[in-house]
Amino acid sequence: MAGIAGLLVGAAATWLVADSGGDDPDPVLDYADADEGLVRTAADAWRAAPPEDRPRGGISVVHAGRAGDRDVVVLLDETGLGSAYVRPAEGDGAVEWVTPIGSAADDEEPARVAARSLLLGPADGPGDIWVGGGSSPGRYEAAVLDGDGVRWRPVDVEDGVALGVPEAGPDGCGLRVVADRGRGLLHAVRSGRSPVGAVLQGDVRPLDGSGRRPPADRPRVGERELDAAQLRLLSRLACVDTNDTREPLTGLWYVSELWRGELPAGGTGSLLTLGAVEENLLLLASDDRDRGGFVRRGGVEGTQWRDAAVASWYDSTDPAEDGPYRHWIVVAGTQEVERIEVVLGDGRRITGQGRYLTVDLEEYGIDSGTTAYEVTAVDGDGDPVRVLR
Repeated sequence: MAGIAGLLVGAAATWLVADSGGDDPDPVLDYADADEGLVRTAADAWRAAPPEDRPRGGISVVHAGRAGDRDVVVLLDETGLGSAYVRPAEGDGAVEWVTPIGSAADDEEPARVAARSLLLGPADGPGDIWVGGGSSPGRYEAAVLDGDGVRWRPVDVEDGVALGVPEAGPDGCGLRVVADRGRGLLHAVRSGRSPVGAVLQGDVRPLDGSGRRPPADRPRVGERELDAAQLRLLSRLACVDTNDTREPLTGLWYVSELWRGELPAGGTGSLLTLGAVEENLLLLASDDRDRGGFVRRGGVEGTQWRDAAVASWYDSTDPAEDGPYRHWIVVAGTQEVERIEVVLGDGRRITGQGRYLTVDLEEYGIDSGTTAYEVTAVDGDGDPVRVLR
């Protein structure tokens, strides 16, 4: 006899009729009023994926429908692994991605879907983005950098898929930002490296032109439009390509720029803290798209907009010829930082006034970027400053 189960997608609950699936180890538990043949085709394609990407346990249908000239199916297994199947209408298709997008199921219900948006199809050029249901067509707009401003371009939506969403800017590493006006949501979707989009739930705080933080009473994102500085900061963030940032980020509580300046090895960088649903990160993002950036710390506690803090890292240059590498210890902090001190492993102390200090290890007879050191800092009142580790 058929049973009844509930699948949560965002804040909406859909009641589904589930069958036992017979002897199938990964049965389709529901079809969510979708075309059964299409769903079975998508599930079979997923089951044919490499062993590490195949579904585990019962499969639930998150989305199935026609978008433009393509059929789109989004599926979820009992462990939170998700799959998107895309094909030309009435043609052959393929699984576009398989990645963890939810949490493991309990004994009662399928997993709860954490992802609210994802990129479908190729990462280059205008792309289609699944944005779920719950809002009427014509209520979606894409953010595009236009000189010193942001132009909001309407995008067509068919059956929960925003069609032909342009990139935010030429140097944004495939970032797309879609506003769901009906629900007041901003979806930030990166390139094909990590196709699951993050809903911006907090704020984006870039430094101003003088390197200072915006006023404390500045309106938050959601209370006003994204401006060009905020969109550029999100674009630099999208260019940071590491194992940490390839993991899906389904919600961003905030993105805060702590410091921005010239790096000793060349180029301009921004030190960011990122608060996500999954994990808080400390990152160094470069203005150079090809250099991208690095995750300096994972699991770091986030900083509030008024926190005083410093962070340290190694910077190095790879010589064009066969000369030796150059290594620096770099310490950068927020505008409240007045003095920084670095103590090397052998006890030597290097002190600098201000919010930025570099230590050329070659000057101290150290030819490796792995030497031990400690960092302390104080603010204008002489109080200790938090050190992000």
